[in-house]
Amino acid sequence: MKKYFFSITFFIIQLIGISQNANISGIINSYASVTGIACQSLNVNTTGGFLSGDRVMLIQMKGAKIDSSNSPAFGNILSYFGAGNYEMATISSISGNTISLVDSVLKQYFIAGVVQLVKVPQFINATVTGPLTCATWNGTTGGILAFEVSGTLTLNANIDVSGKGFMGGGLSNGALVNCLGDTADYVSSSTNQASAWKGEGIVNPNLARREGKGAYANGGGGGCDCNGGGAGGGNFGAGGHGGDSKCNVTCPPYFYENSGGYPGKSLFYSNTINKIYLGGGGGAGHQNNNGGSPGTNGGGIILIKADSISGNNFYVKSDGLNNYIIANIDGQGGGGAGGTILFSTRVFQNLNVSALGGNGGVDNFTGSDCHGKGGGGGGGILWTTAPIITGVTMFLSGGLPGVFTSPGSLCYNGSNGATPGQNGLHIIDLIIPESTGYCLTGINAYKDNYKAQIYPNPSSGYITVKIDPILIGTEYCIIDQMGRIVLFGKFANELHNVDVQGLNAGMYFFTGKQLKTTIKLIKN
Repeated sequence: MKKYFFSITFFIIQLIGISQNANISGIINSYASVTGIACQSLNVNTTGGFLSGDRVMLIQMKGAKIDSSNSPAFGNILSYFGAGNYEMATISSISGNTISLVDSVLKQYFIAGVVQLVKVPQFINATVTGPLTCATWNGTTGGILAFEVSGTLTLNANIDVSGKGFMGGGLSNGALVNCLGDTADYVSSSTNQASAWKGEGIVNPNLARREGKGAYANGGGGGCDCNGGGAGGGNFGAGGHGGDSKCNVTCPPYFYENSGGYPGKSLFYSNTINKIYLGGGGGAGHQNNNGGSPGTNGGGIILIKADSISGNNFYVKSDGLNNYIIANIDGQGGGGAGGTILFSTRVFQNLNVSALGGNGGVDNFTGSDCHGKGGGGGGGILWTTAPIITGVTMFLSGGLPGVFTSPGSLCYNGSNGATPGQNGLHIIDLIIPESTGYCLTGINAYKDNYKAQIYPNPSSGYITVKIDPILIGTEYCIIDQMGRIVLFGKFANELHNVDVQGLNAGMYFFTGKQLKTTIKLIKN
């Protein structure tokens, strides 16, 4: 009878739980800066807002390596390193400032690349009753809204992280240096008055190279001497070029200066690499009469897992911010890029999704000088699990360039070389990475009694794996440098042969669920 009573009680509790609906609005995530990563634990600057059992997202925000030459190639991405790597995980326990995870970290992260941990709330059903957003990116944390709904998400208000991404270039005191025309300042220090600040991108900040017209990866380049316009930030769509300057007063009549910022770069997205990014910030316009405008911020990241979404014609938005109209003579800033929106969702109804690039800066100055206008921000990314989605209206266009709005201007209705941002993209087959039981932290990371040998290593064909003690029937895998499992199997005997002929040449990691050790494997 007692067992029957508890069964009925549990059934009633289940029914109540299924019917529960959470009303959500404002900021629902917590954020922490990650200061260290071990196989299955994270050191963070704060554990406030995190509890055992919480779902979390681990993500690296920056860390890409770029061409740093003072040339048009400045800002070209040479390697992403860990920038954009992310995964979902579950907290097992918290002790001091150490957060332990149920499973091991899947991907590779570089702490110097700015890594953060984001709490991911879970709901049975949820209704957005007021504007739902995230903390603004502050250079260390924020910029991400992520949550999971096992049932239906209903929108009675917008979800909006527009302008919560990478920051636009700030205004700095400038000066008219010469009337020779600018062709050299692709990168310069923060004290150079002949160039303006670049927008923020996936590169670690460096004051020695934050000014100049070269792009800062997906951050738009700043305007240069004299009064060049800032470029738009990039995401999937590259930003627009900043406008150049025609001077008729302080320089020879109709003197043309190649002073506009270079576009924020297009970032690479694919199902195999599986990286995500904030929208890039627009570059600032160059000013010498305190009449310029800064670049604007890019859009943030939204990740939603829900069985179904009832949009009620509301928006899920991650737009880059528009720049504004100013009644003065100096260079204007670029627009921020649209952000990144991820849906692991089966059914959509009447939902608008927007990751627009922001518009470049405009002026309505009536004098004879025609100074640089801002470039448009690039469009962002919509990434869904479903190959075909119905019930969704998408807005992924790049932002417009600034124009001369005054009929009294010699450049009326023109943009002086400022260009729109490129459009964003909808991509499919999203698989959200999840931490696993495998460790990638080096040989004998657990300091246990298991030993493993691989030979030959390097190898171009077969390898033999010797395990002591024997682990017959347990799983092993080979993982590439992107954190992807490229080969999986089970140990058949003490000397187990593995065919690696199908792998591309390069470095891999051999590990096992029970082995609890990792060995570097070189494939010739």
